[in-house]
Amino acid sequence: MLLLPQELISEIIFLLQDDKATLNSLSLVNRTIAHECQSHLFSHIVVRGPNKPMHPFGGSATALSNLLQSSPHLAKHVRCLELFDTKRYWKITSPRVDNSIVKRWLPEDKHIARCIPNFTNLEAFIIQFLMNIYEPQPKEVLQGLLDCCKSVRRLPHISFVCISFVPDLSFIEELLNLKHLWICEVFYEPTQTSHTSPNSNPNPIHLQSLCLEQKSSNGIPYHYFLDPSCRFSITTLRKLAINLAYASSPGDKWHYTQISNLLDLCADTLEELELAPSLLTFVPLNGEEKDTLNLGKLTRLRWLKIHLRENDSAYRNFPWLPTLLDSFGPINPNFQELVISLSVRLTANVINIDKALWKAVFDCLLDDRFEGLKALTINLNVQFQETPAEGREIIIDALQALYGVGRLRDRENMDLAINILKGATEWRPDNFPPNHPDWQPTPAIVDLG
Repeated sequence: MLLLPQELISEIIFLLQDDKATLNSLSLVNRTIAHECQSHLFSHIVVRGPNKPMHPFGGSATALSNLLQSSPHLAKHVRCLELFDTKRYWKITSPRVDNSIVKRWLPEDKHIARCIPNFTNLEAFIIQFLMNIYEPQPKEVLQGLLDCCKSVRRLPHISFVCISFVPDLSFIEELLNLKHLWICEVFYEPTQTSHTSPNSNPNPIHLQSLCLEQKSSNGIPYHYFLDPSCRFSITTLRKLAINLAYASSPGDKWHYTQISNLLDLCADTLEELELAPSLLTFVPLNGEEKDTLNLGKLTRLRWLKIHLRENDSAYRNFPWLPTLLDSFGPINPNFQELVISLSVRLTANVINIDKALWKAVFDCLLDDRFEGLKALTINLNVQFQETPAEGREIIIDALQALYGVGRLRDRENMDLAINILKGATEWRPDNFPPNHPDWQPTPAIVDLG
Protein backbone atom coordinates (compact mmCIF):
# COMPACT_ATOMS: atom_id res chain seq x y z
CA MET A 1 0.00 0.00 0.00
CA LEU A 2 1.24 3.47 -0.91
CA LEU A 3 1.71 5.62 2.21
CA LEU A 4 2.26 9.37 2.23
CA PRO A 5 5.38 10.68 3.98
CA GLN A 6 4.68 12.08 7.44
CA GLU A 7 6.12 15.45 6.39
CA LEU A 8 3.57 15.73 3.59
CA ILE A 9 0.73 14.73 5.92
CA SER A 10 1.81 17.43 8.40
CA GLU A 11 1.92 20.02 5.60
CA ILE A 12 -1.61 19.09 4.42
CA ILE A 13 -2.99 19.37 7.95
CA PHE A 14 -1.28 22.75 8.42
CA LEU A 15 -2.75 24.15 5.18
CA LEU A 16 -6.26 22.82 5.86
CA GLN A 17 -6.46 23.30 9.61
CA ASP A 18 -9.39 25.73 9.24
CA ASP A 19 -11.20 23.57 6.67
CA LYS A 20 -12.63 20.83 8.87
CA ALA A 21 -14.94 19.47 6.17
CA THR A 22 -12.04 18.75 3.81
CA LEU A 23 -9.96 17.28 6.63
CA ASN A 24 -12.81 14.95 7.54
CA SER A 25 -13.09 13.86 3.91
CA LEU A 26 -9.35 13.19 3.69
CA SER A 27 -9.50 11.25 6.94
CA LEU A 28 -12.32 9.10 5.59
CA VAL A 29 -10.41 8.42 2.37
CA ASN A 30 -7.30 7.50 4.35
CA ARG A 31 -9.26 5.09 6.55
CA THR A 32 -10.97 3.59 3.52
CA ILE A 33 -7.63 2.85 1.92
CA ALA A 34 -6.29 1.27 5.11
CA HIS A 35 -7.19 -2.42 4.90
CA GLU A 36 -7.59 -2.85 8.66
CA CYS A 37 -10.45 -0.31 8.70
CA GLN A 38 -12.38 -1.63 5.72
CA SER A 39 -14.08 -4.38 7.70
CA HIS A 40 -15.79 -1.75 9.85
CA LEU A 41 -16.53 0.80 7.13
CA PHE A 42 -18.27 -1.71 4.89
CA SER A 43 -19.92 -3.88 7.54
CA HIS A 44 -23.39 -2.24 7.11
CA ILE A 45 -24.35 -1.12 3.61
CA VAL A 46 -27.57 0.78 2.91
CA VAL A 47 -28.72 0.80 -0.72
CA ARG A 48 -31.30 3.47 -1.32
CA GLY A 49 -33.70 3.77 -4.21
CA PRO A 50 -33.79 6.93 -6.34
CA ASN A 51 -35.41 9.90 -4.66
CA LYS A 52 -36.39 11.85 -7.77
CA PRO A 53 -38.96 10.72 -10.35
CA MET A 54 -36.81 12.01 -13.20
CA HIS A 55 -33.96 9.69 -12.15
CA PRO A 56 -35.68 6.34 -11.63
CA PHE A 57 -32.67 4.06 -11.93
CA GLY A 58 -29.01 4.02 -10.99
CA GLY A 59 -27.83 5.71 -7.83
CA SER A 60 -26.41 3.76 -4.93
CA ALA A 61 -27.25 0.36 -6.47
CA THR A 62 -25.05 1.09 -9.47
CA ALA A 63 -22.35 2.57 -7.23
CA LEU A 64 -22.30 -0.59 -5.12
CA SER A 65 -21.99 -2.79 -8.20
CA ASN A 66 -19.11 -0.69 -9.55
CA LEU A 67 -17.39 -0.77 -6.16
CA LEU A 68 -17.52 -4.57 -6.00
CA GLN A 69 -16.20 -4.84 -9.55
CA SER A 70 -13.20 -2.66 -8.77
CA SER A 71 -12.63 -4.04 -5.23
CA PRO A 72 -14.23 -7.50 -5.01
CA HIS A 73 -12.54 -8.23 -1.67
CA LEU A 74 -14.88 -5.72 0.03
CA ALA A 75 -17.82 -8.13 -0.31
CA LYS A 76 -16.45 -10.35 2.45
CA HIS A 77 -16.68 -7.45 4.95
CA VAL A 78 -20.43 -6.88 4.47
CA ARG A 79 -22.35 -8.20 7.48
CA CYS A 80 -25.61 -6.24 7.06
CA LEU A 81 -27.32 -5.26 3.79
CA GLU A 82 -30.30 -2.89 3.82
CA LEU A 83 -32.53 -1.96 0.89
CA PHE A 84 -34.09 1.38 1.73
CA ASP A 85 -36.76 3.02 -0.45
CA THR A 86 -37.80 6.33 1.05
CA LYS A 87 -40.60 7.33 -1.29
CA ARG A 88 -44.11 6.09 -1.74
CA TYR A 89 -45.13 5.44 -5.31
CA TRP A 90 -45.02 8.50 -7.49
CA LYS A 91 -48.34 9.70 -8.82
CA ILE A 92 -47.40 10.29 -12.43
CA THR A 93 -48.94 13.59 -13.50
CA SER A 94 -46.29 15.06 -15.79
CA PRO A 95 -46.19 13.98 -19.47
CA ARG A 96 -42.39 14.31 -19.29
CA VAL A 97 -42.18 11.41 -16.85
CA ASP A 98 -42.27 7.93 -18.32
CA ASN A 99 -44.83 5.68 -16.64
CA SER A 100 -42.19 2.97 -16.38
CA ILE A 101 -40.89 4.90 -13.36
CA VAL A 102 -43.76 3.40 -11.40
CA LYS A 103 -41.99 0.07 -11.71
CA ARG A 104 -39.19 1.62 -9.70
CA TRP A 105 -35.62 0.59 -9.37
CA LEU A 106 -35.47 -3.01 -8.15
CA PRO A 107 -37.12 -4.68 -11.15
CA GLU A 108 -35.27 -2.54 -13.70
CA ASP A 109 -31.91 -2.26 -11.97
CA LYS A 110 -30.59 -5.82 -11.58
CA HIS A 111 -27.41 -4.79 -9.77
CA ILE A 112 -28.67 -5.69 -6.29
CA ALA A 113 -29.78 -9.23 -7.11
CA ARG A 114 -26.43 -9.82 -8.83
CA CYS A 115 -24.39 -8.37 -5.94
CA ILE A 116 -26.06 -10.28 -3.11
CA PRO A 117 -24.49 -13.73 -3.79
CA ASN A 118 -21.05 -12.14 -3.30
CA PHE A 119 -21.84 -11.27 0.33
CA THR A 120 -20.89 -14.70 1.63
CA ASN A 121 -20.52 -13.46 5.23
CA LEU A 122 -23.85 -11.60 5.30
CA GLU A 123 -25.63 -11.98 8.64
CA ALA A 124 -28.49 -9.44 8.44
CA PHE A 125 -30.84 -8.59 5.56
CA ILE A 126 -33.24 -5.62 5.85
CA ILE A 127 -35.93 -4.43 3.45
CA GLN A 128 -37.53 -1.06 4.19
CA PHE A 129 -39.98 -0.01 1.51
CA LEU A 130 -42.30 2.90 2.28
CA MET A 131 -44.94 2.18 -0.30
CA ASN A 132 -48.57 3.11 -0.67
CA ILE A 133 -50.10 -0.02 0.79
CA TYR A 134 -53.63 1.02 -0.19
CA GLU A 135 -52.94 0.94 -3.92
CA PRO A 136 -52.24 -2.15 -6.03
CA GLN A 137 -48.55 -2.53 -6.74
CA PRO A 138 -47.13 -3.41 -10.16
CA LYS A 139 -46.21 -7.08 -10.39
CA GLU A 140 -42.74 -6.03 -11.52
CA VAL A 141 -42.08 -4.42 -8.14
CA LEU A 142 -43.11 -7.48 -6.16
CA GLN A 143 -41.04 -9.69 -8.45
CA GLY A 144 -38.03 -7.42 -8.01
CA LEU A 145 -38.27 -7.82 -4.24
CA LEU A 146 -38.57 -11.58 -4.55
CA ASP A 147 -35.54 -11.77 -6.84
CA CYS A 148 -33.45 -10.13 -4.13
CA CYS A 149 -34.91 -12.39 -1.46
CA LYS A 150 -34.18 -15.52 -3.48
CA SER A 151 -30.55 -14.44 -3.76
CA VAL A 152 -30.33 -14.09 0.02
CA ARG A 153 -31.67 -17.56 0.81
CA ARG A 154 -28.51 -19.19 -0.53
CA LEU A 155 -26.29 -17.40 1.99
CA PRO A 156 -25.30 -19.61 4.94
CA HIS A 157 -24.87 -17.10 7.80
CA ILE A 158 -28.11 -15.06 7.77
CA SER A 159 -29.41 -14.76 11.34
CA PHE A 160 -31.56 -11.58 11.11
CA VAL A 161 -34.19 -10.64 8.53
CA CYS A 162 -36.32 -7.48 8.63
CA ILE A 163 -39.09 -7.32 6.01
CA SER A 164 -41.31 -4.27 5.65
CA PHE A 165 -42.94 -4.99 2.32
CA VAL A 166 -42.82 -8.35 0.58
CA PRO A 167 -45.55 -10.63 -0.80
CA ASP A 168 -44.15 -13.98 0.26
CA LEU A 169 -42.32 -15.34 3.31
CA SER A 170 -41.40 -18.74 1.92
CA PHE A 171 -37.82 -17.74 1.11
CA ILE A 172 -36.93 -17.28 4.79
CA GLU A 173 -37.72 -20.94 5.51
CA GLU A 174 -34.44 -21.82 3.78
CA LEU A 175 -32.38 -19.64 6.15
CA LEU A 176 -31.42 -22.37 8.58
CA ASN A 177 -29.44 -20.07 10.90
CA LEU A 178 -32.18 -17.44 11.23
CA LYS A 179 -32.60 -16.34 14.87
CA HIS A 180 -34.26 -12.90 14.69
CA LEU A 181 -37.22 -11.96 12.48
CA TRP A 182 -39.01 -8.59 12.06
CA ILE A 183 -42.12 -8.55 9.86
CA CYS A 184 -44.12 -5.48 8.84
CA GLU A 185 -46.77 -5.12 6.13
CA VAL A 186 -46.57 -8.60 4.65
CA PHE A 187 -49.38 -9.50 2.26
CA TYR A 188 -51.05 -12.25 4.23
CA GLU A 189 -54.80 -12.23 4.65
CA PRO A 190 -55.68 -13.20 8.24
CA THR A 191 -57.61 -16.45 8.55
CA GLN A 192 -59.41 -17.90 11.52
CA THR A 193 -56.92 -20.30 13.07
CA SER A 194 -57.57 -22.34 16.16
CA HIS A 195 -55.00 -22.61 18.91
CA THR A 196 -52.50 -25.13 17.62
CA SER A 197 -50.02 -27.47 19.19
CA PRO A 198 -46.31 -26.61 19.29
CA ASN A 199 -44.33 -26.88 16.07
CA SER A 200 -44.35 -30.41 14.68
CA ASN A 201 -41.92 -29.85 11.81
CA PRO A 202 -39.17 -32.50 12.04
CA ASN A 203 -36.45 -29.90 11.31
CA PRO A 204 -37.64 -26.64 12.90
CA ILE A 205 -35.74 -23.36 12.90
CA HIS A 206 -35.78 -22.02 16.45
CA LEU A 207 -36.29 -18.24 16.63
CA GLN A 208 -34.92 -16.24 19.55
CA SER A 209 -36.72 -12.95 18.86
CA LEU A 210 -39.76 -11.99 16.81
CA CYS A 211 -41.27 -8.59 15.94
CA LEU A 212 -44.70 -8.31 14.29
CA GLU A 213 -45.87 -4.88 13.16
CA GLN A 214 -49.12 -3.75 11.53
CA LYS A 215 -49.53 -0.26 10.08
CA SER A 216 -52.58 -0.83 7.90
CA SER A 217 -55.51 -3.15 7.36
CA ASN A 218 -53.15 -5.84 6.11
CA GLY A 219 -53.07 -8.67 8.60
CA ILE A 220 -50.12 -9.81 10.66
CA PRO A 221 -49.50 -13.46 9.70
CA TYR A 222 -50.07 -15.02 13.13
CA HIS A 223 -51.35 -18.18 11.50
CA TYR A 224 -47.99 -18.57 9.76
CA PHE A 225 -46.31 -19.13 13.14
CA LEU A 226 -49.23 -20.99 14.74
CA ASP A 227 -49.39 -23.60 12.00
CA PRO A 228 -47.76 -26.84 13.28
CA SER A 229 -46.20 -27.42 9.86
CA CYS A 230 -44.41 -24.05 9.95
CA ARG A 231 -40.65 -24.33 9.63
CA PHE A 232 -40.17 -21.83 12.44
CA SER A 233 -40.56 -22.71 16.10
CA ILE A 234 -41.30 -19.99 18.67
CA THR A 235 -41.19 -22.32 21.67
CA THR A 236 -37.67 -20.99 22.38
CA LEU A 237 -38.56 -17.32 21.86
CA ARG A 238 -36.91 -14.92 24.32
CA LYS A 239 -38.13 -11.57 22.94
CA LEU A 240 -41.50 -10.71 21.37
CA ALA A 241 -42.53 -7.25 20.10
CA ILE A 242 -45.99 -6.57 18.66
CA ASN A 243 -47.21 -3.25 17.25
CA LEU A 244 -50.96 -2.98 16.73
CA ALA A 245 -51.23 0.77 17.33
CA TYR A 246 -52.60 1.35 13.82
CA ALA A 247 -55.07 -1.54 13.85
CA SER A 248 -58.55 -0.06 13.66
CA SER A 249 -60.83 -2.24 11.54
CA PRO A 250 -63.52 -4.41 13.16
CA GLY A 251 -61.62 -7.54 12.16
CA ASP A 252 -58.72 -6.51 14.39
CA LYS A 253 -60.67 -7.80 17.38
CA TRP A 254 -59.36 -11.19 16.30
CA HIS A 255 -55.78 -10.17 17.17
CA TYR A 256 -56.34 -10.73 20.88
CA THR A 257 -56.80 -14.50 20.55
CA GLN A 258 -53.83 -14.85 18.23
CA ILE A 259 -51.50 -12.92 20.55
CA SER A 260 -52.65 -15.08 23.44
CA ASN A 261 -51.90 -18.19 21.37
CA LEU A 262 -48.40 -16.92 20.58
CA LEU A 263 -47.75 -16.29 24.28
CA ASP A 264 -48.93 -19.81 25.11
CA LEU A 265 -46.29 -21.32 22.81
CA CYS A 266 -43.39 -19.27 24.21
CA ALA A 267 -44.59 -18.91 27.82
CA ASP A 268 -41.75 -20.98 29.28
CA THR A 269 -38.92 -19.04 27.60
CA LEU A 270 -40.10 -15.46 26.94
CA GLU A 271 -38.04 -12.86 28.84
CA GLU A 272 -38.91 -9.59 27.05
CA LEU A 273 -42.34 -8.43 25.83
CA GLU A 274 -43.08 -5.16 24.04
CA LEU A 275 -46.65 -4.14 23.13
CA ALA A 276 -48.19 -1.24 21.24
CA PRO A 277 -51.85 -2.24 21.55
CA SER A 278 -55.03 -1.08 19.89
CA LEU A 279 -58.48 -0.61 21.38
CA LEU A 280 -59.89 -3.69 19.67
CA THR A 281 -57.11 -5.89 20.99
CA PHE A 282 -57.88 -5.63 24.69
CA VAL A 283 -60.95 -3.50 25.38
CA PRO A 284 -64.54 -4.88 25.59
CA LEU A 285 -66.83 -3.74 22.79
CA ASN A 286 -70.59 -3.10 23.03
CA GLY A 287 -70.73 -4.45 26.57
CA GLU A 288 -69.03 -7.70 25.62
CA GLU A 289 -66.72 -8.97 28.34
CA LYS A 290 -63.21 -9.83 27.23
CA ASP A 291 -60.33 -11.05 29.36
CA THR A 292 -57.07 -9.26 28.92
CA LEU A 293 -53.83 -11.07 28.17
CA ASN A 294 -52.66 -13.34 30.96
CA LEU A 295 -49.07 -12.36 31.74
CA GLY A 296 -49.00 -14.64 34.76
CA LYS A 297 -48.14 -17.59 32.53
CA LEU A 298 -44.91 -15.87 31.44
CA THR A 299 -42.88 -17.18 34.35
CA ARG A 300 -39.52 -15.98 33.00
CA LEU A 301 -40.66 -12.49 31.93
CA ARG A 302 -38.24 -9.87 33.25
CA TRP A 303 -38.90 -6.83 31.01
CA LEU A 304 -42.19 -5.33 29.78
CA LYS A 305 -42.71 -2.20 27.69
CA ILE A 306 -46.10 -0.68 26.85
CA HIS A 307 -46.52 1.98 24.13
CA LEU A 308 -49.54 4.31 24.14
CA ARG A 309 -50.46 7.31 22.04
CA GLU A 310 -52.93 9.95 23.18
CA ASN A 311 -54.90 9.83 19.93
CA ASP A 312 -55.22 6.03 20.04
CA SER A 313 -58.42 4.34 21.09
CA ALA A 314 -56.32 2.20 23.42
CA TYR A 315 -55.15 5.34 25.24
CA ARG A 316 -58.68 6.69 25.64
CA ASN A 317 -59.69 3.35 27.14
CA PHE A 318 -56.70 3.25 29.44
CA PRO A 319 -58.31 1.04 32.18
CA TRP A 320 -57.11 -2.10 30.42
CA LEU A 321 -53.52 -1.38 31.55
CA PRO A 322 -54.13 -1.95 35.30
CA THR A 323 -56.02 -5.11 34.34
CA LEU A 324 -53.09 -6.24 32.23
CA LEU A 325 -50.64 -5.65 35.10
CA ASP A 326 -53.01 -7.36 37.50
CA SER A 327 -52.86 -10.51 35.35
CA PHE A 328 -49.35 -11.21 36.64
CA GLY A 329 -50.95 -13.21 39.46
CA PRO A 330 -48.50 -14.50 42.10
CA ILE A 331 -45.10 -12.95 42.66
CA ASN A 332 -42.83 -13.35 39.63
CA PRO A 333 -39.26 -13.14 40.99
CA ASN A 334 -37.86 -12.68 37.48
CA PHE A 335 -39.84 -9.54 36.57
CA GLN A 336 -37.50 -6.58 37.05
CA GLU A 337 -38.30 -3.70 34.69
CA LEU A 338 -41.43 -1.96 33.40
CA VAL A 339 -41.40 0.81 30.78
CA ILE A 340 -44.52 2.83 29.93
CA SER A 341 -44.10 5.08 26.90
CA LEU A 342 -46.81 7.66 26.14
CA SER A 343 -47.05 10.12 23.26
CA VAL A 344 -49.21 13.06 24.37
CA ARG A 345 -50.16 16.41 22.88
CA LEU A 346 -49.92 19.67 24.84
CA THR A 347 -52.66 22.09 23.77
CA ALA A 348 -54.04 25.25 25.38
CA ASN A 349 -51.76 24.78 28.40
CA VAL A 350 -53.45 21.48 29.21
CA ILE A 351 -52.04 17.99 29.17
CA ASN A 352 -54.45 15.09 29.50
CA ILE A 353 -53.24 12.87 32.33
CA ASP A 354 -56.09 10.99 33.98
CA LYS A 355 -55.23 10.89 37.68
CA ALA A 356 -57.75 8.15 38.51
CA LEU A 357 -56.34 5.82 35.89
CA TRP A 358 -52.76 6.46 36.97
CA LYS A 359 -53.82 5.83 40.55
CA ALA A 360 -55.03 2.37 39.49
CA VAL A 361 -51.72 1.69 37.74
CA PHE A 362 -49.61 2.76 40.73
CA ASP A 363 -51.85 0.90 43.18
CA CYS A 364 -51.13 -2.25 41.21
CA LEU A 365 -47.37 -1.62 41.11
CA LEU A 366 -47.29 -0.99 44.87
CA ASP A 367 -48.65 -4.48 45.46
CA ASP A 368 -46.32 -7.08 46.97
CA ARG A 369 -46.38 -9.01 43.70
CA PHE A 370 -44.09 -6.36 42.22
CA GLU A 371 -41.69 -6.14 45.13
CA GLY A 372 -38.93 -7.47 42.87
CA LEU A 373 -39.40 -4.61 40.38
CA LYS A 374 -36.03 -2.89 40.08
CA ALA A 375 -36.82 -0.19 37.51
CA LEU A 376 -39.90 1.76 36.43
CA THR A 377 -39.53 4.17 33.52
CA ILE A 378 -42.23 6.53 32.25
CA ASN A 379 -41.42 8.20 28.93
CA LEU A 380 -43.60 11.16 27.92
CA ASN A 381 -43.13 12.03 24.24
CA VAL A 382 -44.81 15.44 24.09
CA GLN A 383 -45.89 17.34 20.98
CA PHE A 384 -45.61 20.98 22.07
CA GLN A 385 -47.92 23.63 20.65
CA GLU A 386 -46.78 26.12 23.26
CA THR A 387 -43.15 27.03 23.77
CA PRO A 388 -41.17 24.09 25.18
CA ALA A 389 -40.27 26.08 28.33
CA GLU A 390 -43.91 26.80 29.17
CA GLY A 391 -44.95 23.28 28.28
CA ARG A 392 -42.34 21.73 30.52
CA GLU A 393 -43.72 23.57 33.56
CA ILE A 394 -47.22 22.33 32.78
CA ILE A 395 -45.99 18.76 32.47
CA ILE A 396 -44.07 18.93 35.74
CA ASP A 397 -47.19 20.21 37.52
CA ALA A 398 -49.21 17.36 36.06
CA LEU A 399 -46.63 14.77 37.06
CA GLN A 400 -46.47 16.10 40.60
CA ALA A 401 -50.20 15.47 40.86
CA LEU A 402 -49.85 11.83 39.85
CA TYR A 403 -50.85 9.53 42.66
CA GLY A 404 -48.22 7.10 43.85
CA VAL A 405 -45.08 8.62 42.37
CA GLY A 406 -43.79 9.67 45.78
CA ARG A 407 -44.58 6.30 47.32
CA LEU A 408 -42.83 4.52 44.48
CA ARG A 409 -39.75 6.68 45.01
CA ASP A 410 -39.66 5.53 48.62
CA ARG A 411 -39.48 1.88 47.62
CA GLU A 412 -36.05 0.47 48.28
CA ASN A 413 -33.98 -1.09 45.49
CA MET A 414 -36.12 0.38 42.70
CA ASP A 415 -35.16 3.12 40.26
CA LEU A 416 -37.95 5.44 39.10
CA ALA A 417 -37.32 7.59 36.02
CA ILE A 418 -39.72 10.03 34.34
CA ASN A 419 -38.37 11.27 31.01
CA ILE A 420 -39.90 14.18 29.07
CA LEU A 421 -39.06 14.02 25.37
CA LYS A 422 -40.02 16.58 22.77
CA GLY A 423 -42.08 15.44 19.81
CA ALA A 424 -43.89 12.24 18.93
CA THR A 425 -41.72 9.24 18.20
CA GLU A 426 -42.18 6.40 15.75
CA TRP A 427 -42.62 3.00 17.31
CA ARG A 428 -39.41 1.01 17.11
CA PRO A 429 -38.74 -2.07 19.22
CA ASP A 430 -35.98 -1.63 21.75
CA ASN A 431 -32.77 -3.58 21.26
CA PHE A 432 -33.97 -5.50 18.21
CA PRO A 433 -32.34 -7.74 17.29
CA PRO A 434 -30.97 -8.24 20.80
CA ASN A 435 -27.30 -7.45 21.30
CA HIS A 436 -26.75 -6.38 17.69
CA PRO A 437 -26.73 -2.55 17.65
CA ASP A 438 -24.99 -2.47 14.25
CA TRP A 439 -27.97 -4.17 12.61
CA GLN A 440 -30.59 -1.55 13.48
CA PRO A 441 -32.66 -0.52 10.43
CA THR A 442 -32.06 3.02 9.20
CA PRO A 443 -34.27 5.32 11.33
CA ALA A 444 -34.33 8.27 8.94
CA ILE A 445 -34.01 9.14 5.28
CA VAL A 446 -30.43 8.86 4.09
CA ASP A 447 -28.93 9.79 0.75
CA LEU A 448 -26.26 7.42 -0.46
CA GLY A 449 -26.83 7.84 -4.16
